[in-house]
Amino acid sequence: MPGVMDSVGPDMTYIAELYEEISRHPPGIGARKLLIEHYMSVGDVWLQGALDEAKKLKASVPKDPDVDAYLRFLMSTSRPAPGDKTLAGQVLQGGQDQQNTLSKPISGLQSVEDTRMSLAAVYRNVRAKATRILSHLLRSQKSKSKDGEHQPKKLTKIQAVVNEDKAAIDSAMQSASSVARNIQDHPKDGIEIAIQDLEDMIKRKRATCGVTSSVSLDTMRDLLFSRSNSVKHALPEELQVQCEIAFMHVEHERLERNYTNDETMLGDQVKDIARTDFYVTEDNYAWSMDELVQALGANGGVFRNPLSRDMFTPRDVKGILMHPTGSPLAALHVEQTELCAGVRVETVKHMENLASVLLADHSSDTIASRTAVDEFLLYVATCKAPPPGQIKVTGDNFFLANISAVPQIEQKAIQSLRCPARDSHTGRPYDWSIGEAVRDAKGNLVCFHKAGDFINQASRYLRTRQGFLAGMQ
Repeated sequence: MPGVMDSVGPDMTYIAELYEEISRHPPGIGARKLLIEHYMSVGDVWLQGALDEAKKLKASVPKDPDVDAYLRFLMSTSRPAPGDKTLAGQVLQGGQDQQNTLSKPISGLQSVEDTRMSLAAVYRNVRAKATRILSHLLRSQKSKSKDGEHQPKKLTKIQAVVNEDKAAIDSAMQSASSVARNIQDHPKDGIEIAIQDLEDMIKRKRATCGVTSSVSLDTMRDLLFSRSNSVKHALPEELQVQCEIAFMHVEHERLERNYTNDETMLGDQVKDIARTDFYVTEDNYAWSMDELVQALGANGGVFRNPLSRDMFTPRDVKGILMHPTGSPLAALHVEQTELCAGVRVETVKHMENLASVLLADHSSDTIASRTAVDEFLLYVATCKAPPPGQIKVTGDNFFLANISAVPQIEQKAIQSLRCPARDSHTGRPYDWSIGEAVRDAKGNLVCFHKAGDFINQASRYLRTRQGFLAGMQ
């Protein structure tokens, strides 16, 4: 039965060859036995690895006497007697007396010092092996570089071990799950943690390839996107947006992403926007959040792209409101929602009647359309029923008989609420409130058919919203 022999450290090349043999010819009983004996010959922290491999081998060959001998020895040395300082290179024989295992333990300070010395010895051996491996890889790479091949992906880690670059080692070994745990532990700093992780990936990739120019931006983007998704899916749903924002910033600052616009609304270069003021919407427009918030506020809190005139997606709306600069827009957004609830069913019916008249009128004098517009404006402007004979427009008898008071909040909704709608012919989005559309039609600033098209879509939108709100109630 072999004991733990005196050794300067594990032979990493030999271990790699044994693992390769095991993977090629599973279960690799002979190779695994050699691996266990090599771990035992090194001793100290490698004994646990030997025990793990012995247990795996026991599952494959439960009646093998060698495996039983390995297990007996390793189990007996798994809890050393007090005073036995099993540093790397010390000899532990299988016949040692283990009867005093539960006696008085050594002091904590001595235990920590022993462990530190053991780990230092192991680390020196690893560095020595890494130096030899690195020299072989670099010689091999010189010949391969002529054919345009890149260096092996793991070369960066080996270089970090040789150079004692602890920060690089820690970063290279940090898994996506550990980054996710760090974000969960520090949610307020989650975006910065995710950004730092992606920047570390950039450094490692460029160091691996030797020169910065040899890494295409598309390759780097794919690598970072995959990494960001790995961290994202390890997070709870409410924190996943932090990974998306981090990737957005890294694309802007490090990957030279192209956006639909090159300048902000005030003429500044997109590349010069500070991180704290930067945001990208799903339509690939890059924004200075300070400028965007001012533009949306001037538009009554309607979340419409000031450049394309298209409505922002619900995801963009949520992102803008979550941004520290966009928080003041939340009140305006709530106000627009409340305005939908402020429009009564009776007013929606008036809108439907007006739209049907405007769309059906193809006469040269458009009298029917003008009359309908006048009646609707009078209906909106009237908070109290006017006295008989005051209205001097066509159809006034009908209007006077059916007119009712329009509340002030409803008047505000008609004047300020911007319903999502598009031109049925061109597909371009309308940028009107209901009151603006009717007034523009009356002033001949827009044709009656276009106004009718918008009001027809607005009335359908309001009916949908009223049904949704009624269901919520």
